[in-house]
Amino acid sequence: MDRRFVLKLIGGGAATAATSTAAPSLAGAVPRRLFTPSDATLVRTIELPSDVNGDDASWGRGLTVRRVGSEARLIAAALRGTVYEVRAADGMLTKVWGDVTGGLNQLDGGRGAGYLFGLHWDAPTRTLLWSFGDLYNTVAPNDPSIGASRLASGNVFRPIGAWRFNQRSCKMTMGGVLAVPTGFARTHLGGRRLAAGFGGYFSIATIGPISMGPALTAFDPRAMMAAPTGASIANVPMVGYPFTGAPGAGSERAVRDAEYVNDFDAWRPVGGVGRWNWTDYLGQAGVWIDTPGVHGVLFAPTIGNGRLWYETSTLHAERAKHTWHVYHPADLASVATGRAAQHAIQPKFWDVQYPTFNYPLPGWADGPTNEVVGVTFDRVDFRLYIAVRRPWSPGRPAGHLVAVYDIARR
Repeated sequence: MDRRFVLKLIGGGAATAATSTAAPSLAGAVPRRLFTPSDATLVRTIELPSDVNGDDASWGRGLTVRRVGSEARLIAAALRGTVYEVRAADGMLTKVWGDVTGGLNQLDGGRGAGYLFGLHWDAPTRTLLWSFGDLYNTVAPNDPSIGASRLASGNVFRPIGAWRFNQRSCKMTMGGVLAVPTGFARTHLGGRRLAAGFGGYFSIATIGPISMGPALTAFDPRAMMAAPTGASIANVPMVGYPFTGAPGAGSERAVRDAEYVNDFDAWRPVGGVGRWNWTDYLGQAGVWIDTPGVHGVLFAPTIGNGRLWYETSTLHAERAKHTWHVYHPADLASVATGRAAQHAIQPKFWDVQYPTFNYPLPGWADGPTNEVVGVTFDRVDFRLYIAVRRPWSPGRPAGHLVAVYDIARR
């Protein structure tokens, strides 16, 4: 079967556990290797709807998996926040949930409702978590960013509330939520079994600030949902790269390839290794891969290449690509337990190619055309789902393409 991957290792990172696939296992864990693209086998692709009850689903965001009996289903959102569900086997629409926020996705300062970025089905609490925020936030570094709606009798979602994170930028948490493996949460996070992220570029970079690379912080969902809506929730950071305009003591950006010319700021490639840039986007594109044989925290950004510059009041990239960045859980544990700063760890990273897309991806202004807009991992089937935006073009339908991968069990 055609994997459609470029298995080219193009980077490493600082001298941390993540620089070796043979890094030591976590306390009490069975030794496992670090997840790489070669551990993912393409099973199929499915198309999500381009329209859901008049809402443009081809420009929506968010993806999560929910089990209904033995069947896996995917929940996604359209542009204006209409949430819907399809069968994971073939993309057939099974349910339109509608607006699940109940108007609770409000930003500080009376600025209205936030844009829906991510979805996460939390089976233990039968709750759908939704992340939201302002695409152009110039004033509020700590907006609420995560809300929750519980599946109630009558097969409807009842909104519970929306919350912010204590001493954590909303731009580092509004991308989405992922599940943390139980053993890791118990050993290193005081039982906090969910984490909010995911970082990457948002305007304005200094408000928050943004994270110039992946971001993740752990929290307790039951404690969050017991708190009043709008409350600030305790959390444990595991990775993040707070924005600075130039390299200096105490600052860092996530590593990436060096295939760019940066006209934005003073961060330049050094020694053939690049650093996260203003054209590197990471929405709901993070999952914790955890099987008996492999593990790792995977982020799937869409990054800019070639000349990267600002013109006509917006960002531009000459071309783009898809990559996978994978952190070793031991590195996140070192941050969570205070043995390393959140910006001191680095991932392994690879170029990847998803089926049906032409590479290199085209240049853009305002934002990547073929952005990854949702990633989720089914821990029952060890199956990874990645949704990539595919706008309309002659001979090709609009709507998200979901690439489905089996993940190695050994």
